[in-house]
Amino acid sequence: EDVDFELQAVALGSWGELAVGEELLLIGNNEKEEYSIKNGSVTNLNVDKGTRYGSYIHSTFDRTGGSSGSPVWNTRGEVAAIHASGTDTSSFELPIDYLFPALEALTSGQTVRRGDIGVDLALVSIGEAIRHYGLPAEKAAEIGPSKTGGTPHVMQVEGTIPTTPAETVLRPGDIVYRANGQLLRDDLYQFDRILADAVGEAVDLEVFRNGEVTNVTVPVFDLESRKIRRFARFGGGIFHDVSISLRHLVHMDAVGVFMPFSVAGSTFSKAGYRDRQNNSKILIIEVNGVPVRSLADFVEAAATIESGKHSYVVARDFNLFDSSPKPRSLSFNLQYGPLEVFQWNAETLEWDKEGEDEGADSPVETE
Repeated sequence: EDVDFELQAVALGSWGELAVGEELLLIGNNEKEEYSIKNGSVTNLNVDKGTRYGSYIHSTFDRTGGSSGSPVWNTRGEVAAIHASGTDTSSFELPIDYLFPALEALTSGQTVRRGDIGVDLALVSIGEAIRHYGLPAEKAAEIGPSKTGGTPHVMQVEGTIPTTPAETVLRPGDIVYRANGQLLRDDLYQFDRILADAVGEAVDLEVFRNGEVTNVTVPVFDLESRKIRRFARFGGGIFHDVSISLRHLVHMDAVGVFMPFSVAGSTFSKAGYRDRQNNSKILIIEVNGVPVRSLADFVEAAATIESGKHSYVVARDFNLFDSSPKPRSLSFNLQYGPLEVFQWNAETLEWDKEGEDEGADSPVETE
């Protein structure tokens, strides 16, 4: 779209140059109001507010709904962070440093990579780690003071994600002390970069478990390559493979095809519980007696269903306390819910309908 003024590139700052108490400015889309401006300040430079692990800046911006992804400026006029989440009284910003590797990859024509092992980390104070989780007291001197001020912390395994490498070698409560020989302390960003550099290889971790040190080697996979890149629309439902984030969300180790949404009154709206927005957490594991382990299996099975005839699926509903497999009898009218499959086009940033040249809009988002 043409603009009648000269565009000017912003300058990017650095997370390491921020200080507690420093003033911040957010220019966003708060409550759907364009270019709304918020004033705040830094209250903590390193909190873990991510869904897996990640360092965030805790700031005093009030409710900033609608401003996710907006720039956060420091007092030098530089973008120091990107707004990520918030409440009525607090806000959490992703340090701009996380964007540098991705920007470098994109500008050089390379693929963005995100190393992961399937672990969920939290920060615990060193005192708590020593008193309750068996970290040797002499390690306090080696860890030293926190680089970001305040009480020094260490990384603790809060959980692991089913079917990922970490599930078999790490346990909740483990203190992750070193990675590839590097002392981690509370530097979640450092841990993230170590994994990014080890994609396709493995990372060596030194872990304290109940006071005993143990060394484990964990394969590192590329989380970016496991994003949802293909989905199907059929019988009023949306279907895609089970992603890592879904396994994390509901601690799911089962295989099948996931249905996050169905249109009210449609065939698949009868497959399980739906909230007021028609969202679901349903895993289809069988169609007319045919096992479904992936989206490809589901598409193949759905193609054999005839309009007007009764069929059945076996599903697990993770919105319910009892998520055991249950059969559901369904009747299909393919005139209103034909099978359609879409593929993500990384060049056009659109969902292309398979079998057609033009892209297609969709309610599904990538992770």
